[in-house]
Amino acid sequence: SPCPEVTRIHWDWGDGSSSDSFFPASHTYPEISEYLITVAAFDAMDTQLADASCTLSLQVIFSSGFESN
Repeated sequence: SPCPEVTRIHWDWGDGSSSDSFFPASHTYPEISEYLITVAAFDAMDTQLADASCTLSLQVIFSSGFESN
């Protein structure tokens, strides 16, 4: 049988907020920390078809300061 069509993708951003968005999805985090992101795909009947999760660790990669003379 054919695969059901994904009609909604739900993102739990791991910081107390969530949203529905197809790819690409973006989110602005309130602070540098570690977050568990969970994404789930649903069909037209709102039945969950699949889910996945991963841990995101935000870090400061580059910091630059300015000097004035």
